[in-house]
Amino acid sequence: MACHRGFLSVSAQFFAASVAASFPGMWIAMTVAMMLPSLVPMLLRYRQAVDGTGQTRLGWPTALVGTGYFLVWAVLGLAVFPLGVVLATVGMREPSLARAVPIAMAVVVLTAGSLQFTSWTSPGAAIREPAHLCS
Repeated sequence: MACHRGFLSVSAQFFAASVAASFPGMWIAMTVAMMLPSLVPMLLRYRQAVDGTGQTRLGWPTALVGTGYFLVWAVLGLAVFPLGVVLATVGMREPSLARAVPIAMAVVVLTAGSLQFTSWTSPGAAIREPAHLCS
């Protein structure tokens, strides 16, 4: 039986290592897919602002700003990943917490969704109109 337990712990360690190794790639792919639509108008405005200074070769500074934006999100994801692992581990070991997690997630999602309909988010709505930037 000791050998079987040893195999499980080695297997669990390998699984944890493979998840930790694959997380950055998945996080960056998700970040690019989710954030690119809101980043493009900002990059277009940045490019227009830099173009007004008379600087040539605007591609590199614009690419650097975009790369920096995604780098910040990548670092944030790597910083938060261990917290997610700890919460998932505790949730698997504590049945009461495991039952509370779906309810807590529903409250978070409903709260975030309801905030979208408040006047708190309306000042930013004017910024998200990139149609005039594409012409």
